[in-house]
Amino acid sequence: MGKILLLVIALLPLGGCATSKLGRTVTTGLATVGGAAGGAVIGTAVSGGNPIGTAVGAAGGGALAYGAATGGAAIAEGMEKRQKETAYKEGEAAATKEFYACLQDMQKPSDEAENGTITNYEVVIPGGKAADGTRLVPQTISIPLSD
Repeated sequence: MGKILLLVIALLPLGGCATSKLGRTVTTGLATVGGAAGGAVIGTAVSGGNPIGTAVGAAGGGALAYGAATGGAAIAEGMEKRQKETAYKEGEAAATKEFYACLQDMQKPSDEAENGTITNYEVVIPGGKAADGTRLVPQTISIPLSD
């Protein structure tokens, strides 16, 4: 009995680690053992020390505790998944808003008093034939430069 108590005490710190598979297993195991022990005590008390009553109480308590532990873990896992999805959607929305604000700032007309005089330089890109055989059409582009 003393060795089992020491094992339970050694594994108790892992019981709260529901993020790891080992933590969930330990939590479920401890809950099942505790439920079985509690059920055995109740079964013994109710049956007046009958071994069958003790066994039925232990089985019932263990099954009830196991169901509660696994159900609680499933609920916690579902809540964590929903929180991650919500955070992802909020992050996407924030990135979209930031991009839109940046785009709006870039499209504002420039103020010549702020930037100085703007001079447009016309540059002609000659046509011809590219190395891969593509025919290029001559183009003229305007490059605005501020003084």
